[in-house]
Amino acid sequence: MATLSPDQRNYYYLLESERTGIHKPILAALYQIHSSPSLSDGQTGLGISPAKPDALLEGVPIWRGLDTKEAAIASLLPDDKVTAASEDESVLDVPLKQFVQQLSAKYRGYPKAREALVRMIQLWRQLRTREEAIASLQTNTSPQESLSVIDSALIAFVQRLRDSYQGRGSQRNALTEAFRLWRKLDSRAATLFALGIAPELLDRSTTDKTAMVNLATQLDRELLAFIRRLPGEYQERDYQRDALIRLVQLWHDLPTRNQAIASLMEDQKCLNQARYHPKEAPPKPLPSAIPKRPINWTPDNIQLFTSIVPDGNFTWAEATNGGMLMPPNQATVDAIVRIARLVQQARDRIGRPFMITSWSRSPSINSAVGGTSDSRHLIGDAIDFVCEGLTGNQLYWTLDPWWPGGLARFINFPNLCHIDARSYRARWLN
Repeated sequence: MATLSPDQRNYYYLLESERTGIHKPILAALYQIHSSPSLSDGQTGLGISPAKPDALLEGVPIWRGLDTKEAAIASLLPDDKVTAASEDESVLDVPLKQFVQQLSAKYRGYPKAREALVRMIQLWRQLRTREEAIASLQTNTSPQESLSVIDSALIAFVQRLRDSYQGRGSQRNALTEAFRLWRKLDSRAATLFALGIAPELLDRSTTDKTAMVNLATQLDRELLAFIRRLPGEYQERDYQRDALIRLVQLWHDLPTRNQAIASLMEDQKCLNQARYHPKEAPPKPLPSAIPKRPINWTPDNIQLFTSIVPDGNFTWAEATNGGMLMPPNQATVDAIVRIARLVQQARDRIGRPFMITSWSRSPSINSAVGGTSDSRHLIGDAIDFVCEGLTGNQLYWTLDPWWPGGLARFINFPNLCHIDARSYRARWLN
């Protein structure tokens, strides 16, 4: 925002003021102090997350009807320790725990007490508004922090393993155990079998170094393939998260699970600073391994980023709008393949890439864009496209002599061209 002119800055403050319900001068002042002062741990101003003791301490004056934080501290501590609290807030830990332990017995549903609890929940869970705090209680009443907050750190850790794996026994054991938990297997033997290694071969090969090296190489290959798939397969399930936490624990040789979680919390803090310190950003993701191309396409074996026809330029991602409109039946699959073969010929003759604007459509989307009830897009064998540097007229007249199906131009969209694979020749101007 520092590069904005005063008028632009004022405009954005007005918009944000209306959205947040904060008076513009106050909002401007908050912005000014958001990036200052600089703190020793690299964080700044309002960017620092509220600490858990602050969440509890914030509720004390509301509960007890006090006006200031200082009054709340004085109500929690003996007179001779109040001054010490300003220098070391850890002296408040025990009194705050005692205060919280008494809340349940003393709660009577009075508005003041209710607001105190809502405020504590809001700060404890680091939520933006009172409404979000109330909404969060409908699905989770536990004070335990959700482990979903470390998901980004877990995935970043997994992505870094590709470069840090050195084939050591401890590393191999950590990955094998993570694989076991991820696949919900009940034994190491079952895990090895799932990785393509017969457990009995390890017993037979203990004296054969060459055989052991070969088995280790095979195991490493399977484990690294598993690691590469993890970021794409992770669905935030508890058992998946537990498998990755266990991986972190074993990889770093940490005595307890809680220590692994603590280390991930620190990693997450670093990731959260990536906006200010790019070196803290997670590694760049690698594309998923593409499975072998099937002989025939069906609704169940479609690979989004694979060309529809062998060595072609058009993928299933283009035909299905990035996977949002997957073909519901074999007839639609066959229609998409049919038009893909023809449009590849058209692209080869034009000599330029086709940028697809519409391919397969659902009935609701077809209706929303003004398509006719008998549109070939509903069948899957129609494409609307543009070519950089060419008009719809140029495309039309180049394709007209030979295109066997439907071919159309658009009055209101002069760069757009429509083709379809109907069984007869048709030409029109929309």
